[in-house]
Amino acid sequence: MAKAIEEVYPDSLFTVNYQLHHALLCNIDNMEITEEIISKIDKKVTEIIERNLPIEKTFMTKEEAAEFYKNNNTLKGKLQLELNIKEEVTLYYCENYYNYFYGVMPISTGYISHYELMKYDNRLLVRFPSSKTPTVINEFDESPKLLKALDEYEAVHKVLGVNTLYKLNTIIRQGKIREYILLDEALHEKKIAGIADDIAKNKDIKVILIARAKFIPERLHLQKG
Repeated sequence: MAKAIEEVYPDSLFTVNYQLHHALLCNIDNMEITEEIISKIDKKVTEIIERNLPIEKTFMTKEEAAEFYKNNNTLKGKLQLELNIKEEVTLYYCENYYNYFYGVMPISTGYISHYELMKYDNRLLVRFPSSKTPTVINEFDESPKLLKALDEYEAVHKVLGVNTLYKLNTIIRQGKIREYILLDEALHEKKIAGIADDIAKNKDIKVILIARAKFIPERLHLQKG
């Protein structure tokens, strides 16, 4: 899909926002998502799949990667992240398209057989099958509260200027992580205070339940550079 979007809309600023229920919620920052745009992207994706183009993995040293990315603003942030944490940088090529991706890529575009592109929340939703039913795309299970929480989380960290791992690593290297944590906690406490105010205004509330999420590192997937 990233290759398709670059070919159809070469000046677009494409990002993956979140992983939802067997789907990726994406956005094109400098374009309004319309059904026509989705249709054109979908047509190009189908064409790329049918051509069964090889996807090749290339390894570079830090010096080679720095030279390669020197004039590439699109991937600059991802390169900075990679050079901070690794001695060797990996890059995937597909025909004339190249990019850095987290995780393992298939060896060719023909491996994709089931997917769906749709407009959701004025963004682009890429749906795919679950591991239990790899040939079936089930009905989309909307999670509006989860999406709202993710959007609020994203907005807060954009305000703080720390919405990527590279920026977080930079703060840590500069010895400013304590100040960042205190500011982040202050904003979080303000949010909790607002919830408490809403509860206090509603005299009919009898029970308040709090769910605690369990963090599982193995399930953490990084979607953005």
